[in-house]
Amino acid sequence: MNSVPFTSFPGLELQPAFSPDGRQMAFSWDGEDGVNSHIYVKLLELGAPLRLTSKPTDDHSPTWSPDGQQIAFAREAPDGHEILAVPVLGGPERRLGQSTASGSMFGMDWSPDGKLLAIVDKGAPKEPNAIFLLSVATGEKRRLTPLVARSAGDTFPAFSPGGAAVAFARAAGTRT
Repeated sequence: MNSVPFTSFPGLELQPAFSPDGRQMAFSWDGEDGVNSHIYVKLLELGAPLRLTSKPTDDHSPTWSPDGQQIAFAREAPDGHEILAVPVLGGPERRLGQSTASGSMFGMDWSPDGKLLAIVDKGAPKEPNAIFLLSVATGEKRRLTPLVARSAGDTFPAFSPGGAAVAFARAAGTRT
């Protein structure tokens, strides 16, 4: 079996996400200058990637809408992350919400019906990260995972194909 890279650009290429039809991939890349990570989309068979974001801050955690028309992503902000969506072919960004979670590798996932994003956030400043459901239409958040003693936090949520369950990773450890 031969391995064929989807990308081989200079710098850091992270967090690949395949489109619902499997023909494209969104990813975070710090570009040739290595200054800030942005969201890119690339057809798997052809050419150069299309850069979707350009603000002078780091963008990460791309996830495709179920209809393949938008990509939600997280943008580093002074108090956590902005959660935004951008059309796959480029265009204006739309703010969906905010997260006070720490770290840039927290991941998120779009529900199969397109109404919710499972995101990482904090219920309170000194709490560990937890999984929340963010309404794409209203920005309303609802906590999904409870506080657990001796947990360092929850991350990388993923909806089940039917949307009835959300899988996630829980880091063991002592909260500080």
